Amino acid sequence: MNRPADSEEIHRVARGLLQLAERLNATSAQPVRAPAALSPAMLLDRAEKLYRLRRLRGRHFDERLFGEPAWDLLLDLFIQGERGAAVSVSSACVAAAVPTTTALRWITTLVRNELIDQTPDQMDGRRKFIKLSQRGRRMMIEFLLRAE
Repeated sequence: MNRPADSEEIHRVARGLLQLAERLNATSAQPVRAPAALSPAMLLDRAEKLYRLRRLRGRHFDERLFGEPAWDLLLDLFIQGERGAAVSVSSACVAAAVPTTTALRWITTLVRNELIDQTPDQMDGRRKFIKLSQRGRRMMIEFLLRAE
């Protein structure tokens, strides 16, 4: 059941993510180009490491202490996109490591904030695929370039 406090928290975090995205966009007037030392493979490796660390953390601490399903979704979509893999909404919900209803609310928020795109499966109308939008991918690359 969606409590008003949950909804307020989701909106607060979404606003924070949007403000961070706007700050990152403001600091980068030119398209992001990875320095020679940071190839696309190295950026993928960095994203995978961040995602693995988040899952490892859950083995040692109560996951409820670290609720960031939007970040888990963005990391997974970056990783899968770089691998060329299609990501169904149900698969993304698993990667978010939260209840499906929570992941679906975050997917809706990320679509609304133009960080991910959603398309119907041409073979199965009941299924949808999601991926980082161009804007979302650019922002992830900018972050990964700065994350050391």
